[in-house]
Amino acid sequence: MSGKGRVAGAQAAPVRVYIETLGCFKNFEDSERAAGLLESEGITLCSDPADADAIMVNTCGFVEDAKRESIDRIFELAAYKDAGGAKKALVVTGCLSQKYGEELFADMPEVDAFLGVNDYDKLPEILLALTGAVSARASGDGDEPDRRIEVSGRAGILTGPRRALSARYSAFLKIAEGCSNRCTYCAIPSIRGDYR
Repeated sequence: MSGKGRVAGAQAAPVRVYIETLGCFKNFEDSERAAGLLESEGITLCSDPADADAIMVNTCGFVEDAKRESIDRIFELAAYKDAGGAKKALVVTGCLSQKYGEELFADMPEVDAFLGVNDYDKLPEILLALTGAVSARASGDGDEPDRRIEVSGRAGILTGPRRALSARYSAFLKIAEGCSNRCTYCAIPSIRGDYR
């Protein structure tokens, strides 16, 4: 792996990120895409939040129980922020953040950043800034590929590298996103946008 995204000088170790995913398989696939994107920027993944420089929790906000589980887990992971004397960054992504980001931002000062379901391309830059590392865009070669596609004027599905977070012999494949129906009982269009 190249040194892209790594900190120059005495702090040559890459930023370590712990990723936790809650909710459906769409969130799981989003987390794998985010992991691949992070690794392509020289950020490494770790399996224990205590060992991480930053913690990312990909949340669900579809039903009340899922919202409650996501909020409880955010607070549990926030306990790692000051553990061991080193300040860790806490980033919340996914459906809960997409739908309730403004309210959560006001109510959860423990969280350093909230990113919605179409904001994963911003994740490496935000994590590098929050952890004090040098931005890959500032130290890289400047020919970074576009990792988003545009469909009907809206952000599309995240493309590019992907890192398997479970068994290597199977993977989820997201072939569509969102929904254009506006059923009164369903929150998918308000969270994930129109069908694409």
